[in-house]
Amino acid sequence: MKMDVQAISFRGFKLVARGVSQAAVDQARVEVEGVLEKHGVTAADLDNLTHRYRILGESGVDVQQLRAEDFKRFNIDPAHVRANKRVFDVLNAARKLGATQPGSIISFQPNQVHA
Repeated sequence: MKMDVQAISFRGFKLVARGVSQAAVDQARVEVEGVLEKHGVTAADLDNLTHRYRILGESGVDVQQLRAEDFKRFNIDPAHVRANKRVFDVLNAARKLGATQPGSIISFQPNQVHA
């Protein structure tokens, strides 16, 4: 039976995984918190960046090919981009190292803020 595990952060996000050990998810949470602190970004910033990427992609921009000057042109903070890449790297490493079954996944989920 596949069980989801999660780690909730005081920094406004949670990690949810399937097929990854709880210890690996907990360690990834600590590392992601460090990434956010180091780069001075919030989980909401990364969520907004994801939405911006989606909008740009839907308008025909190849977001995988964006360079520093493109980020300026689209008013995207390079610190957000660096933090997003580092978070992806942390989650990918946790998924690989902590996998308990084939097809494991781990996701970063910002807390939803309701006004």
